Amino acid sequence: MRAAVHSWLATLDLSVDVQRDLVLAASEATNNAIEHAYPPEPSPNAMVELTFWTELNDLCIEIVDYGAWRPPSTALSIGAWHPAHAATRPDRRHQR
Repeated sequence: MRAAVHSWLATLDLSVDVQRDLVLAASEATNNAIEHAYPPEPSPNAMVELTFWTELNDLCIEIVDYGAWRPPSTALSIGAWHPAHAATRPDRRHQR
């Protein structure tokens, strides 16, 4: 997933540091979606979609899961992403 995100970002006029930060943010948000939406057992129905697009001077990233909320595990979880940071564009959703 990180390689695909990095490849897409490489087509934009962004510094290496900004690209690295965006790859990390997308990875953390995707991991959170997986951790909190799906049970630990592997499932062929578990899916997370990442959609990227640009608007004028904005870079938009949407991460969507189709699972059900699961309370956080008791294990230590480190992350600074919050769902309020995600843009919502259901018309631009693409399966990855």
